[in-house]
Amino acid sequence: MFIGTHYHKLDEKSRVSVPKPFRSDLAHGSVIT
Repeated sequence: MFIGTHYHKLDEKSRVSVPKPFRSDLAHGSVIT
């Protein structure tokens, strides 16, 4: 479970950046809705 407030940015290709603390958890697969 991800708890907290994180602000995101879109890059030039309209991709959302993932906050660094979440990257290792998401590396095993995820679904974002």
